[in-house]
Amino acid sequence: KPVIALIGLCLLQASRVCTSLLGMYRVGSVLEQTEILPLGPERGRLMVSPQILQVIGKVAVSMGQNGFKGGDPVIGVDSLCGIVYLTGAHSPGMPWFFPGQTTFLKKTVAILPPEIVGAAWVLIRRSSPSRHLETWWPATSAPQPSLVASFSVKWDGQDEGFELYRPKQKNESSYKQYVQH
Repeated sequence: KPVIALIGLCLLQASRVCTSLLGMYRVGSVLEQTEILPLGPERGRLMVSPQILQVIGKVAVSMGQNGFKGGDPVIGVDSLCGIVYLTGAHSPGMPWFFPGQTTFLKKTVAILPPEIVGAAWVLIRRSSPSRHLETWWPATSAPQPSLVASFSVKWDGQDEGFELYRPKQKNESSYKQYVQH
């Protein structure tokens, strides 16, 4: 009986290893990760799938064309933490907002300092239940950012639309003072 239990445990662990290699965290199989990331904090050190590279590239180009600088805060609405990080941004308040967390997103953004909210870019997946910025943006903290780009890419085998919002006012000095403390 111990031999049967050991064989069962080995099969279970082997299946966990195989499924981990074939698809984890929406970045695809390690076998698909053939492209070296040419930008962001992991430039030259991380391999991603061609699909993820296309997404990161489109987001980074749109952000760069609209004045984004590495280290700027970006609120990635709905499972975009990897994209936010790999473009050189950081996510204020929470690293990851999941689908359907509109109330949580609203409460999190509402308690952030106005300097952070006012300097924050917003990247939204159009398929997100939280895609309507006006439903969660704090009314008293900072003006809502402006839509500056809208584009579509292949994501999980489907067309996925994204919207990029740029902060209306960016008080560089107060934001830099805040993040240095």
